Amino acid sequence: MELLPLGTVVKRKTNTVPIMIIGYFPYDVEENLWQYIGTNIFLGTGLESDKLAFNEESIEKILFTGYSDAQGELYRACRGYGVCSFRENRKRGQ
Repeated sequence: MELLPLGTVVKRKTNTVPIMIIGYFPYDVEENLWQYIGTNIFLGTGLESDKLAFNEESIEKILFTGYSDAQGELYRACRGYGVCSFRENRKRGQ
């Protein structure tokens, strides 16, 4: 599965509330790496505890596909492995 765009709203297998993806590759306090960080679409991200880290296996259904542009597509295509190259290309205006 390709990474989903920011702003995508998903239903997780373990939650009844829709979650909006707000970022990629967060670490938790135990230094576990996750694919996504999201938030309850009704509450937002007022507190650190309002954020939820998860992987694609926990997604049951995509409810809405979020914003996508060329820069986001490039980042998602390299799945975070090419972050340094992505940043260097951005500095060079590519």
